[in-house]
Amino acid sequence: MKRSASTPAVALANAYITVVTRPREPPPPPPLEPVQTRAGWLWVGGHYEWRQREYVWVGGRLVPERHDRIWREGHWRRHGHVYRWHRGGWQPRR
Repeated sequence: MKRSASTPAVALANAYITVVTRPREPPPPPPLEPVQTRAGWLWVGGHYEWRQREYVWVGGRLVPERHDRIWREGHWRRHGHVYRWHRGGWQPRR
């Protein structure tokens, strides 16, 4: 097939664009949560997630303790004009 000036070099079929938004404001203060206790378990506090352009609260939960590790809470941190969530997780004891 001979190409003319009106024939596109590349045809896009089923193309889509994903738009990722990040919050520009910090999350609101966390709501008060009743802390649960249970032998051999650790309470991991709740946090906000950014979903569909708004903060959504995710409640805390109990997780099994790890005697050789400590839990580091996640946190929101400002990066330029936006806020990003830094996940918490288990860290080795020092």
